[in-house]
Amino acid sequence: HHRCAGGTRPRAFARDFEAVERKSPETYQETMLVERVKAIVREHIRLAQGDIEKQICKATPTFGKRQFKKATGTSLSDYTSEKLWKPLQADMPAEWSLDGKGGMEKAYCCIYSNARDFARIGKLYLSKGSWNGSQIVSEEYVNSSVSPTGIKDGTGDCKDCYGYGWWLLNYKGSWFYARGINGQYLMVCPEKKLIVVRPGHKRRFTEKDRHPLEVYTFIDGVTEVF
Repeated sequence: HHRCAGGTRPRAFARDFEAVERKSPETYQETMLVERVKAIVREHIRLAQGDIEKQICKATPTFGKRQFKKATGTSLSDYTSEKLWKPLQADMPAEWSLDGKGGMEKAYCCIYSNARDFARIGKLYLSKGSWNGSQIVSEEYVNSSVSPTGIKDGTGDCKDCYGYGWWLLNYKGSWFYARGINGQYLMVCPEKKLIVVRPGHKRRFTEKDRHPLEVYTFIDGVTEVF
């Protein structure tokens, strides 16, 4: 497991992979990766006459991490530490699960942190990538990442519920949110200037229009107050 140092006390990456994997069973992650690869292959076959290269860029962060390391000469976690976590002055180091002992970060998932530091990411997005006067992430990328990508479902229909790693929902406002496998959520509503963080340890899998029902419950509760 790699660590993203942050705040005023930069710390080296540490902690063994096995300790982290107890939180997120390796067998589960392997199953998810296999299923993702199968889905990608099926999609590429279906799009054989289309713009395959564009679809690969959208759908394969797992493969892209290797090209990233070649291009930058550094790991995803080291890069994230220097370009994001430290500039945000995060309170605590974050942890990023690896794809195997001594392996690489799981580019598609599994960053462990606390509610306050996840909220900093929400605030960064509320400010269009700006933090204390410095543009940490380009405004163009922020806007693109929370816009529908046009990814198609199994029927070939384009869906407007997903951006670059963000789920998109119009319900009592325009929301974008990230969600973890155990019910963790980072939710942002720019028009209301709201950030909702739910650490969580359990997730309900019942969905409505591709969004977990609990997301609607969270929004109902928050909008009653604000």
